[in-house]
Amino acid sequence: METNKTKKLALLIIAVFTVFLIFNNESKGQQFVPVKDAEVIGLLKQLVKKEFELDPAAREIAGINLNNMNDFIIQTLKTMGRKGDINDTGELNVFVNNWRNFSLEGQYRAEDLWRGILYVGAYGNQQLEIPPLLCDHIRNSPAFRSLLPREVNNLIQSKIRRKVNALEEYLVTSKCDSFVNENYETFLNDFNAGGGWEMFEKLSQPQNNVFGAINLAMDELERQRQIEEQSDLQEANSGSGYLGRRQCLSSGPAGQCVIWSNVNIPANLAVETLGALINQNLAWFVTTDEAGEDSSAVNIVELIEEIFGRIAP
Repeated sequence: METNKTKKLALLIIAVFTVFLIFNNESKGQQFVPVKDAEVIGLLKQLVKKEFELDPAAREIAGINLNNMNDFIIQTLKTMGRKGDINDTGELNVFVNNWRNFSLEGQYRAEDLWRGILYVGAYGNQQLEIPPLLCDHIRNSPAFRSLLPREVNNLIQSKIRRKVNALEEYLVTSKCDSFVNENYETFLNDFNAGGGWEMFEKLSQPQNNVFGAINLAMDELERQRQIEEQSDLQEANSGSGYLGRRQCLSSGPAGQCVIWSNVNIPANLAVETLGALINQNLAWFVTTDEAGEDSSAVNIVELIEEIFGRIAP
């Protein structure tokens, strides 16, 4: 700071000395462009006013605006991540701090979603007047119940796309044939009265027998796990580990979020803004050359601690 002031004083002295030489040489008969004393003095006054009054004042205003922008961006960054998604330290997950756990969270969420889909298949949805879709003998079997189907609020209403790597979603492929559902008990007691070979053929279809239904359910679980883990990792990688802002649309029985909303603020935008914020504040100090400018600039150490404090041991 003192060095810059010294340089400016030196420039002023040189300017005054140059004016002196002009008039001194002119008095000796040498050819120079004529300059009026009043004009030179006026220019010097303007230079002094600009360097020591106008520039510092404008810089101070710019510093205040920069601080306000910093505060707004930092507060916005604090709200990034998935609202209600709390990590092991009790803080909102703004960025991924454990990639293994993050990947597993996607799988666990897929399992909850899968059980919610099974619940709709087994018991329907009274609010939307959806009847049970699975055969009675399947949904009431110990084998199917061992999969622990449980309700996920707003599963259907959230309009989440449930079909993954298949031509039809699970709730369609697992739908019981009405002929089987109506004649199953009769068929067990009387082959011919229960539908005979037609019934036998229909029972061989996966959606109409327990073993096939369990296989359909497990295939669905694998697909849901894959897509949830993949989408989580893609989101995190696109934002250099930061997560976009989301809200929970549907929760499981333990309160964990099963369905997240669409991204409100992309994570990559937050990362780019964060980089620009740090670079701008660092550039502030590099270009500071006026008295009083330091006090109007943001504390860069405090700023970095605010942003990266979460990763401190």
